[in-house]
This record gives sequence, C-alpha cells and structure tokens, in this order.
Amino acid sequence: MSTRFGSPTPYDSIEGQNRKRRRYLSRSDKEILDEMDSTGLSYRAGWPKLLPLPLETKVDGVRAMIPDANQRLGDVQMILAAQGLLGSGCSYQFVFRLPQDDIDDHDHDSTDHLTLLFTADMVVDANKIQVAIMRIRSSFRQHESTKEIQIECLDYRAKRGLVSFAIHCDEYKIREDWSSAIPVLLSSLKPHEWLSLEVMRRGLTSNPKDCPPTIIITTPTAGDTKWAQTIIPSIKTDLFNIAVDFDIEILQGVSVTGGRKKYRATDTIGASSYDKDLRMGCSIAPSKDEFTSSTMGGSVTLDGGVQCGITNWHCVRDNRLDSIVSKTKERALEPGNKTLLNAPQMIESPSTFDHHGYLGLLQKLLKQYSSEAASGDEYSRSMHKETDAEFKKLDGMVRTVGCVYAGSGRRTTTANKYATDNKAGKSKEKNKSREPTFLFPLDWALVRLDDIQQRNMTNRLSKTRIPTTSTTSLSPDKLCSKWTVFDVNKEEVRGAKYGRTSGWSLGTINACIVIINPKEDDEISGAYNFTTEKPGACFGVVSRQARADFIEKGDSGSVLVHDGSGAQLGPLFGSTSAGEGMMLPMDLIFQDIKKITGKQVVNPSYVDPKTVGLASYQLAE
Repeated sequence: MSTRFGSPTPYDSIEGQNRKRRRYLSRSDKEILDEMDSTGLSYRAGWPKLLPLPLETKVDGVRAMIPDANQRLGDVQMILAAQGLLGSGCSYQFVFRLPQDDIDDHDHDSTDHLTLLFTADMVVDANKIQVAIMRIRSSFRQHESTKEIQIECLDYRAKRGLVSFAIHCDEYKIREDWSSAIPVLLSSLKPHEWLSLEVMRRGLTSNPKDCPPTIIITTPTAGDTKWAQTIIPSIKTDLFNIAVDFDIEILQGVSVTGGRKKYRATDTIGASSYDKDLRMGCSIAPSKDEFTSSTMGGSVTLDGGVQCGITNWHCVRDNRLDSIVSKTKERALEPGNKTLLNAPQMIESPSTFDHHGYLGLLQKLLKQYSSEAASGDEYSRSMHKETDAEFKKLDGMVRTVGCVYAGSGRRTTTANKYATDNKAGKSKEKNKSREPTFLFPLDWALVRLDDIQQRNMTNRLSKTRIPTTSTTSLSPDKLCSKWTVFDVNKEEVRGAKYGRTSGWSLGTINACIVIINPKEDDEISGAYNFTTEKPGACFGVVSRQARADFIEKGDSGSVLVHDGSGAQLGPLFGSTSAGEGMMLPMDLIFQDIKKITGKQVVNPSYVDPKTVGLASYQLAE
C-alpha cells in the first residue's frame, strides 16, 4: 500500500488498526517472522514493517508510556545475553522513532512510533539478531505496556546513519558508470514517484574503500513494499552490465527544499544577529512570516551601486509573488514591479521565528538571574540588569533589512555537466555538442537594502569558531569578496558554508551530478516542468563529517565558499535525504541576474580559479 508522506504513519487508519490487531495475534515464531520488516537492508532489521529511513530518535516522554520500562529492559538484556549479543556496540532503550519530514509535531501519546531500539553487529550476528527479535516480541506480547511496541535493530555503526563520501575526480569508472546509469534509471523510474537520484560511497566504516558506491533514490513512497519487492530488483537487472558494483538505497523524502520538517531552534542567533552590519549566513524571513527561517548568503552589488543581499527565491516567495511572476514575460521578478513598489515584500533579520526564540532565551535567563539575585548573589544581580536592558532593546527593535528587488522565479537554464563559463555558460571545446547537458533550476532572489534602516549586508564570514572535526584552511571573520568557477573533473573541490540552522559545515563537491525531479515535490510541484527526458540537475556537496548532513532546513540561501581562498562557488538551495547539499554554480546565477535585472554583478568580483588555488578552467570566448 502506498501513501504520501507526512502523516504520522505511512498507512491509513484502517490499516493501522489491522496492524495493531495482528500484533496481538503474533503467537508463534513463524507468525512473528512472517511479520518482520522485509526492506532488505543489511544494517537494519525489526518487527513489524518499519518506517522508512531517515528517522529521528527522541526519548522525552517514553518512560511515561511504559511504567514498567526497567523490568522490560531487564527482559531484553537477558534475551540479548542468551544470544551472545551483549558485546561491544550493543545498546538498547525505548525511544520514539519519528519521520524527519513529518509536518506535525508529535505529542508522543501514540504507540505508532514507540520502539525498542537496540544495536548490535549485524555483519557478524545477523542470524542471532533475527532470533533475538522473535524472542523479544514473544516476551513483549505478554505485557500490556509492550504489546504494541515496535522492535528495531540497527548495526551499531549505523545508529547515527551511514557514513557518506563524495565520489572523487579520479574515480573514473564510478563516474563513467553513473553517467551510463542515469538514462537507465530515468527510464526505470518513469512510472514511479521520486525526488532525487545521487551516488556516493555509503557504508559502515570511516574508510571510503570499504563503502561501496551507492545509488540513493529519494522518494515520497519509500515505505511502499514495491521498492524492495519489485523496483530495486528490476533496476539491478537493468544495470547489471552497466553498474554492477553499485548498491541501491531507498530513502524517504517529500521535498528537496526541506520538506515538512519543523524548523528547529538554532544557537547561531545572538546579540550580534541584530547588528547593523550583517554577515554571510544570517537568519532572514519575510516580515509577516512567523514560522519559517532561511539564510542570507551574502552581499551583491550591481552596476550603478545597487546594493543587495542574495538568497534563494523559495526563501522569500509567497502566493502574492508567485502571482506577480506568473504574469511576467520571463516568469521572473524584474526590478521596478509596480505592485511591489506600492506594497514591497519586506525581509527581516533575524527572522521573527528566531527573534522570538532569542527573546525566550533571554526571558529564561532573567528568571534564573532573578532567583539567584534574591539569595544575595551580586553577579546574578548585575547580569539581570544587563540582560533586562538587552531584552528591552531587542524586543522593540526594527529588524528590517530591505525588500525583494528581483528574483529568478521557478525557471531553468541549460549548462554543460560541470562548471561553466562565467560569461556565456557555454563550452569553448570543439566537441561541445557531444558534452552532456542538464537543466539547472534557477533559485535566487536579491533583497535590496533599506536606506532608512541603513543595515548593511557584507561578504564577511561569521566570527564563530569553525569546528575542528575536519581540517580547514578557512578562518572565521574572513572577507569573501571574490567568486570563481570550478571543475570537479580535474580535482577535488572542498568548500564550506555558514548557515542559519547548522552554522559551519565543511564539505566536498561530489564529482557525480545529482538528478532532481521537482514535479514530485509537494512544495514546488510542477513549477520547473522537469520531465523524465529532461530532468533537473545540480551539484551535490557531501559533508566531510562523514555522518552529518551538509545543510539543514533553514540553511537554504547560504553560499558555498572555497575552503582556503574563501572565493564564492555558489548558493545552496536544498538537500537530499542522504544529507547531500544541493548547490548551483555561481556563474549560472550571476548570468541570470544580469539577464533579469539588466545589470552586471560588480561585487563580489570574478577571480580566475588558478589565482585561488583551483585548477585552470577553459573559458568561452
């Protein structure tokens, strides 16, 4: 059975009740075995059919739903011990396993997501784990508190997700196989729902050589049994003589631009977020929007001294802007629109969502300092006075940055597979007609800075310390006043971004292009008119922190800069369910800005890639 994602469970209420009744009837090992998850993942097993990955794990409120949790966990411990599974890497606890893209907050009063999650070595002990799951289910069936609890086992190395690595320029066979596999995949997936296709090395260890190249298909129907039972076997057959070494992984997702996942609070917001001079990666949102947040990537100055901030179109648009754009010849927002001159689309920083979040933090501090000061603590008395003054100042502050000046709308541009010319977007090579081309989605917006409020957008990175989990040549507070092109055919290209939600991320641009199909995207359905014959494409950026997503919801609009020189490489606009950031090359963006505004971008200024330590690139005439 197939349903669209976003409801608490990937099946309707009748099916949900039937599943619950069947759980009570699971009396024999055979019945339990027949009901076990059949998605075929080597690092995951469970009872009954499990929700598709990726999932979030939460523990708040679990114990209230299982009063005898300690006794039941004691039973689990004995079962795991009897199977010899209490070795290194073993853990077990009651948790909620929640869909990442769920539109609703869960009040945790339903057993639909209540799960016993345990970890073990599934490479060595797969058969023992299956027996353990059956024994645990038989035990749980005898107690009212655990009758309907799901059981999930993950390989202990996959508890925080699989390890991901970008495909490098010198992995020629993988790159060639991926190019050959794309048309086969598009043909195989034509009758089915999918959002993105990508290939990375994915596995359980920190050694890339131990992680096979894996085709990841993001789909809103990952929970449908058709993927494991029919589609994947069919694709493997079709690819047998093309990409036999590739694994295939199915992940759940409803939108490449963030899906229905709730915006989370961020610790990147502080007093400096209200400064006159804004930095790359600051929080923004339309002034009347209280529920969303995005990122301003940096500053853009056009011919004539027009100063703007740059972000994604989908970060500033609403139904009114969509209506305005739909009536224009280019299906884009050109400067001087009469409707917007009379009623501008104002943008604020930080966003109202983040503004309220920071004021809430200050209120908690005020309460804490007040309690401590009442007992005579002088430091708390001083901090209460200081925090109270900050609260009053920020509470009434006008946070306007400017208004939407121009934007791409939902349009596309054709470019060759990799980096393109900063002027024409065309290859100079004589065999250019043979080069693979893709449709890149355009997703940019310029926010003209407000002369009255006089807040300034800069191309300077955050002062926040860069995490030391990966080595980097960047430093905080760096000025990034140049942009350049790159060629992942020739070299490994490393970059970094600072975003509203996750702050710093260090990554590597994948040498294999990401294919996207927004016609299946709830948030932008039909907007780009991509087809199976002409799908969308973009560059993917894989986090160098192997189990981390490169960007999170709210980071859209941030700009990828070259790790080292700080030269801007392109804006990020979304993420796959495997955590690969989706990026558009800056040359395509600046070409389109000139087309729509009639003005050349003069700052940041172009710099030859050789000047900043990147491989030379053949520019067009």
